[in-house]
Amino acid sequence: YLEIFWFASRTHDKMTCAWINHRLSKMLKSCRFISMEGNNIPFIGDISPDYPPTWLFGYPFTTEKKNTNSLSPWSLIWGNLKEFDNLLKNIDTENSSEKNSIVLINEQWLKLQKNNITVFSSIINNNISSHIHQDQGGICLYYENFPILIDPGLWKYTWNNPIIRFQSGVSSHSTISINNIGLFPSKLSLLHPMNNYFSKYRINYKKIENGYKYFMKGFRVLGRWLNWDREVYVKRNELVINDYVDCPRKDEEIQISYVFDNKIKFNDQLTKGSNGIISFDLSIIGNTKEKSILPNTNKNIKSGYNSNYYGDLNPCKIINLSFYSHDPLIITTKYKFYRIS
Repeated sequence: YLEIFWFASRTHDKMTCAWINHRLSKMLKSCRFISMEGNNIPFIGDISPDYPPTWLFGYPFTTEKKNTNSLSPWSLIWGNLKEFDNLLKNIDTENSSEKNSIVLINEQWLKLQKNNITVFSSIINNNISSHIHQDQGGICLYYENFPILIDPGLWKYTWNNPIIRFQSGVSSHSTISINNIGLFPSKLSLLHPMNNYFSKYRINYKKIENGYKYFMKGFRVLGRWLNWDREVYVKRNELVINDYVDCPRKDEEIQISYVFDNKIKFNDQLTKGSNGIISFDLSIIGNTKEKSILPNTNKNIKSGYNSNYYGDLNPCKIINLSFYSHDPLIITTKYKFYRIS
């Protein structure tokens, strides 16, 4: 869009410039909204660029500083940026989110930022439902800009490939499944939203103290609607996630999954993780109104796949933990962070 804008400006195509102006404003706001120090950005969902995203790290995408050390590699093909600066000066790229809030929202992106903890999530946009993975309610988590929980991305688009199917599945995202079913049917399923009856799920959200809460209704493939609410908040150096799952039938398998950056190493009990610079304690506990419920499976970690751009394939680590309940269940996950001295 920037390149089209540049050519339209050079050829005095005022109609195209006017059409593209407000779209560029939204795009640049979103790019800058999800960028962090060191040009870290979460890669969520389909990963399509032929070049690694580092091609776009720097001005005008991830920073508003305009000096030779902060230019994106893309910008260097244009030589002197003064001309682009003149084009962009009339485009509003300031984020209008509440500056004093720890929960910020821009377009379809939600960011929780407090005490060195940053959480990214996406607000479902039904207009682009063809591109969704089974990642509703999922998060990307950073501590001091180091990735902890990641989205696996997508290696390529050959859907009959078992790695591709695994990457896009519900168990490869930091989210909840019931009887191996996600909130919303997989795009590889015949029940994907081409059938409106199954696509009438809902996701709403609200800000809460030190965090946010999703209110979700779905799992229609199980034969009925179920409610799942996810509450995410920061308490000192802890990230707390409360998942409220309405499962009135006996022996429903509720699985919670977390996908970790490959630099994270765990102890044998999977209660402590570290990347060598920061560490964290991890606890996952299930409770009903009557009692605590132990997970059906021992906490173990399995190998997964992570892609940061099209054609890129790396290992990652996934924890899948299952609970059986015939009562509404609350699963509480806590990440308590420390700096390694």
